Amino acid sequence: MLSRARAVEQAGPIAPSATPTASRAEPEAPGGREKTRRLRGHLARQLLFELALPLGGYYGLRALGVGSLPALILGGLLTVPWIGYGMVRNRRIAAMPVFTPGPAAGGRADVGGDR
Repeated sequence: MLSRARAVEQAGPIAPSATPTASRAEPEAPGGREKTRRLRGHLARQLLFELALPLGGYYGLRALGVGSLPALILGGLLTVPWIGYGMVRNRRIAAMPVFTPGPAAGGRADVGGDR
């Protein structure tokens, strides 16, 4: 049986290409920048249509004197075209965007207003 030092000695030097280095960057996959650009664009559209538009619609309607429940419902309805576009484009119905506005409006209707 060989000692560990003798086995390393017989194996020879390690080739420079076999040692990992932190400074060596992996080549970027083809289309990586394009994919990142598309994902950022999709995220920006999502934030606009699913967050900014309903919030802006709600607060805009409230500023115009509309009641809180109608403003909430109408603000939520502003997302319907975006949800419909997503379903047609992806050819499937995603549960989260379809069913989230319902409980939000129902919960608000249950809590708000004088009876």
